[in-house]
Amino acid sequence: PRPRPRGGQGNTRGTCPRRPLGQRPARGPIRLCRRPAARRPEDCPVIKPKLSHAPARLAVLAGGLLALAACAPLPLAPAEPAVASLPAPPGLRSLGQWQDAATEHARDLVDTLRRIGQAGRTVALRAEQQPAAEFDRAYHELLITRLVAEGLRVVQGAPADLDLSYRMQLVVFPGAPAGASHELLLNTSVRQGPALLARRSEAYSLRDPDATLFRSAAVLPPPPPARTLPVLGR
Repeated sequence: PRPRPRGGQGNTRGTCPRRPLGQRPARGPIRLCRRPAARRPEDCPVIKPKLSHAPARLAVLAGGLLALAACAPLPLAPAEPAVASLPAPPGLRSLGQWQDAATEHARDLVDTLRRIGQAGRTVALRAEQQPAAEFDRAYHELLITRLVAEGLRVVQGAPADLDLSYRMQLVVFPGAPAGASHELLLNTSVRQGPALLARRSEAYSLRDPDATLFRSAAVLPPPPPARTLPVLGR
């Protein structure tokens, strides 16, 4: 028979010495004896307990998220899309600018007729709206001059191969700055029967006091009626 261990030291199963009753286990390293012949604590291998750091890591992560949330910029209202500013339309504030408009329209129309092989045809010029405004009468004469200078054959009072006409539209913008609420749309077209061969459209800015030069007599307000005042004798 095997001899019993003395004084309760060691055991035949090779486990480490037992702690006294009522004593809490130490938080230090744990010694585990796997050899039956172990008699001393030094003979047992040391196993360090693996403490769970999950709560601490979660606390650190939560604190970091709160710090990032505190430092994050506040959401701003979406900005309105930028609108590219368009260049201001050319003006029609003098006879010189009226002549420039006639030159640009005549040159553009003649270039188009040359590209389609119609530059050698005769052209008759007319205004689409009657009675004509002050601008219509001046533009008519300026346009004939520029068409002839560009080499086009203009016919007056006789049938022609092509019909060249122009029409203007006066537009009023109530929200525009004072003194600049009127603009003019000028359309010049070349037709052969029902077919439209060439066309140019251009917008022009006006001064409000000059708007009457672009209104035909049909749309102008009638003059106030004359009043006759009796003459009282003394």
